[in-house]
Amino acid sequence: GEIVSLKEIQDKLKANEAIISYNFLHYQNVFIPYIKLIEKNKIKIIRVKEMDNDDFVAETFLSKSLNKALKDNNVKLFKKESHILYKNYFEPIENELSKNITHLEIISDAEFSDLPFEVLLFKDSKSNDFRKLPYLAHKYNFSYSLSSSITKLNNKRKRKISDRMAVFSPTFDEKKLSQLDISRKRAKTISEYYKATFFDGKHANIKSFKTGLENNKILSVFSH
Repeated sequence: GEIVSLKEIQDKLKANEAIISYNFLHYQNVFIPYIKLIEKNKIKIIRVKEMDNDDFVAETFLSKSLNKALKDNNVKLFKKESHILYKNYFEPIENELSKNITHLEIISDAEFSDLPFEVLLFKDSKSNDFRKLPYLAHKYNFSYSLSSSITKLNNKRKRKISDRMAVFSPTFDEKKLSQLDISRKRAKTISEYYKATFFDGKHANIKSFKTGLENNKILSVFSH
């Protein structure tokens, strides 16, 4: 595959854009999170606290618990866990962000692939109204790249007509699985950016997937 250099990535960034990449190094029974920050004129790598296996499981559970708190409208639990995740995984990099940064592209390891950074709380709040909480979305615009292949696509804004793309965001009603709004929004954003054919909900079925395989060079599926 094509190798994209950091210089090439920096060259395509605007002055108000940054890429934040989360990676976990696993060595024996120790997990070491690293955060890479890429701006147009700056690159930083920040090492977050080391964790043993039990702590790592607890930290990754926070992300799943946060989404459940949102779904259940449990504002008190949401506020607690959202701010913990902010303090542990966003505040260290925010302190390094240039003042003019307004748009962040998040690239995350599987452990945090379902973490909605835009709803992390950057400070404590006494309010129990979801509408009045201090979300990171008030400070930054977020986009997400879920794999290195999507990142490479970002460096190819002019694509050949033959490189057709289809994006699928299915709902599995028969299995009683609720559709994740965050996943759907990411799928829709990517489909709009690349002018891809978007199959949503019940339209993202086996028949349309087979048609997608025949008519497109690139398929992207956002599921559970």
